[in-house]
Amino acid sequence: MKQLFFAAFAALALSSCARLPQPARDFISIHFPHTSVKEVEREDDINGYSVELRDRTELEFTAKGDWIKVDAEDGNTIPTTFFPKKIADYVTQQGYIIEGIRKTNIGYKVDIIGSHTDLFFNHNGDPIGNY
Repeated sequence: MKQLFFAAFAALALSSCARLPQPARDFISIHFPHTSVKEVEREDDINGYSVELRDRTELEFTAKGDWIKVDAEDGNTIPTTFFPKKIADYVTQQGYIIEGIRKTNIGYKVDIIGSHTDLFFNHNGDPIGNY
C-alpha cells in the first residue's frame, strides 16, 4: 500500500513538473539536483509559474520558463550558479550568505541570510546599493 501511495505521489509530482516549460524544468534539474518539485501553480499575476521544491525553495518562472525569483526557506542558501558570478563573489567578500535572488528592471535584488537589508546589482553583477 505504501509503495502504491509513493508511486501515485511521484506521478503527481512528475505531471505537475510536466506543466512547466522546458527551460524551467532544465533550470530545476541543473541547479537543484538534490531535490524535486513538490507543487507547480500557474500564476496570472506574474504571467508565469510558481514552483515549490521539496526542500521548500520557492521559484518563479515566466510563461516561457525563464527564472524570475529563487527564494530558499529562511536560513537556507541557494545555488549561485545561475546568476552573474560577480554577485556571489561580492556577497562572499562582504561575509554574507545569499538566501534569495530576484530579477528586477535594473538587475538583481539579493536577500541575505540574517539581514533585513537587500543588496541590489545591475545586470552585469556590479553592486549599485542596498536598502
